[in-house]
Amino acid sequence: MEKIEAKAQELSTKLNCTVLPIVFHDEETNEDIIGFIKEPSRVVKLRVMDKAMTAPVTAAAELFESVFLADESDKRLMSDDKYYLGATMEAFKTVEMAVNTFKKK
Repeated sequence: MEKIEAKAQELSTKLNCTVLPIVFHDEETNEDIIGFIKEPSRVVKLRVMDKAMTAPVTAAAELFESVFLADESDKRLMSDDKYYLGATMEAFKTVEMAVNTFKKK
């Protein structure tokens, strides 16, 4: 895992943005399928949130494809549906928002 984190940090420095790793473990072959995504910009996050109201899975797929670093990642993340779908959901998790906790009395 340290090697993966180091690669993400190297890419973050090279690309001047936050890069996040996505790792899946293939139980059959006992190998890790490793990919990297850029943290989406605010504009991309807003577009995804808008689209997610009517088509959340399509929004997640579009988000993943816009932030996926294909040249640095295992090709199976795009070619194998099991990993592609998992990666789209992981990319969608990067869109977080705070919830107002103020309660009027």
